[in-house]
Amino acid sequence: MTIDNSLDSLSDDRRKAAQTALAATFGTTPIDALAPIGGGASSAMIFRVTVRGRGYLLRLEGEPSPLRNPQQYAAMRIAADAG
Repeated sequence: MTIDNSLDSLSDDRRKAAQTALAATFGTTPIDALAPIGGGASSAMIFRVTVRGRGYLLRLEGEPSPLRNPQQYAAMRIAADAG
């Protein structure tokens, strides 16, 4: 699966948001792999991104849900800071 094909299932606006986020984060550094990750209780779309052998997660928010944890963004920041 190529990187472009991984984003094919997204709507145009979500695809553009993903491409913008990846470009803002990694610039022109080549992305080695991009693959969707299934599961989870939210409507967010999650992708595993590999750049220079290091794994990252790209999360595209979905529709708001009553299951949304109000602390989720703080938890994601702590995880990102921890590597």
